[in-house]
Amino acid sequence: MRGRTNDAASGLFAWILIAGTFIISAVGCAESDTREAADTSLRDDLIGTWFAYRDNVIENMWTFKRDGTVTNDGWPGSLSATEPALPPYHIEGRYAVKSGQVEVYVDLGEGLTDTLHLRNPSVTHNRLVYTAAEFPVVFLRERAAVGQEYTAASSVREERPIRPEQLTGSWVAFAGGYPANAWEFRGDGTFMNEGWEPLDPRTILIRRTHQVEGTFEVSGHRVILHSGAVKRFDPETNSVADVQSLDNHEIVLYNVVVRDGLLVYTNEQGLPVVYRQGAVTPTNW
Repeated sequence: MRGRTNDAASGLFAWILIAGTFIISAVGCAESDTREAADTSLRDDLIGTWFAYRDNVIENMWTFKRDGTVTNDGWPGSLSATEPALPPYHIEGRYAVKSGQVEVYVDLGEGLTDTLHLRNPSVTHNRLVYTAAEFPVVFLRERAAVGQEYTAASSVREERPIRPEQLTGSWVAFAGGYPANAWEFRGDGTFMNEGWEPLDPRTILIRRTHQVEGTFEVSGHRVILHSGAVKRFDPETNSVADVQSLDNHEIVLYNVVVRDGLLVYTNEQGLPVVYRQGAVTPTNW
């Protein structure tokens, strides 16, 4: 989602990064003893700096400090080929961990203020995940070496290893408000992965770019994929234009967590990825 508000100061918050940094909305959630205990832990887990990436480059950065202050830096650049680049920015404010969300209070200058709501936040495997405008987003605290899993400190609660049945179903990742990639994990141990891109940035129509099928297995917090070929599609006809053999190519998804309708993992480039449950078609997503 992208756009600008009526004045330059608040314009920084009118758009949501592909990383999905901001959404201005009110969220209500029931209090409970369990949630309060979780929020106490989250307050400690949030402390530090978190990075969001687009095209392997840092696009956004949160820094939460123990004294309750927070900063956000963004380098949005051009979100599409048809739109002008947005300038880098830096904002400062304060934050509070509430039931089911983190509230960030920002002074926009000239007497303007705003409250940003980071919904359903969680910290697992070196990653901060929250929801903005129904889109899940993920930030990374520290980028690990390619092909390595994050090893939590002894004071951090480890996630239980995943089970194959937790993956079963369809999952969608979004970029700039558009579905960009989709997984389908089946109960028979096979999978399908599809890539998508906007047909035109000014419309909601999308087109399929590729499709890969194969088998998968689960080992601890890893999902190992064995694929045979990738089909590439003609964007004009949505028909297969090319098939490339992968000769049982293996790909590993690291630090996999499946929880609350989200699939989160670290890819082989060391970057975090988040999907939500759902399927994609060119006319219904």
